[in-house]
Amino acid sequence: MGELVRRAASTVGDCELHLLGSYRRGAALCGDADCILFLPAGCRTPPKHVLARVLAALSESGAAEVSAEAIMSREADEELDGCATWSGAGKVEGWGWMRLDIKVYTLEARPMAMMYFGSGESFNRAIRRYAMGAPRALEMLRRHLTTHAAEVPPGAQITGWKLDDRALLPVGRLARDQVWEAPWALRKVCDSEQDLFRALGLAYVPYIMRPLVQAGA
Repeated sequence: MGELVRRAASTVGDCELHLLGSYRRGAALCGDADCILFLPAGCRTPPKHVLARVLAALSESGAAEVSAEAIMSREADEELDGCATWSGAGKVEGWGWMRLDIKVYTLEARPMAMMYFGSGESFNRAIRRYAMGAPRALEMLRRHLTTHAAEVPPGAQITGWKLDDRALLPVGRLARDQVWEAPWALRKVCDSEQDLFRALGLAYVPYIMRPLVQAGA
């Protein structure tokens, strides 16, 4: 299934494709195909438009029955830090139909998206909780903000990192218990998953070991 998606993506441009989920973690059986595409560096085409073209190519080849209206899109702002997602079914010759999920992100989001969709639910919960308040994570956050002090609101109490599938952002609290989330310019830019782990003050954990890491460990 991944090869079929790769061929469809080649009609759009030099996208980078990864198979995630249980396949990435080395599971013996995979009930579906989780495909994630990263746009080439410098690409200014919104993710939802790229995904629509990939789905059209899959449909024309007979590998999937799709509707562009089924695309879920989270477009953001001029930085094009949004993403687009489609869930449906794909057909593999000799295997028949199987569940197929395709996601498209900008290249900058790769470390966060790979972490989010390739680690498993328990590891994801543990790493996000760690980012939100573990002492080592807070120490790394304070170091990051030393060069951005002027952009932090006066009186803001920095509480941790917000880690999701697109970015690693400082968060905190303002007066009257208002939540403060740093603007996009204050995000921690990571070039790789190893870089993302370092930003949180952690040693890198390989994919195959992530199912063994228990929440709170």
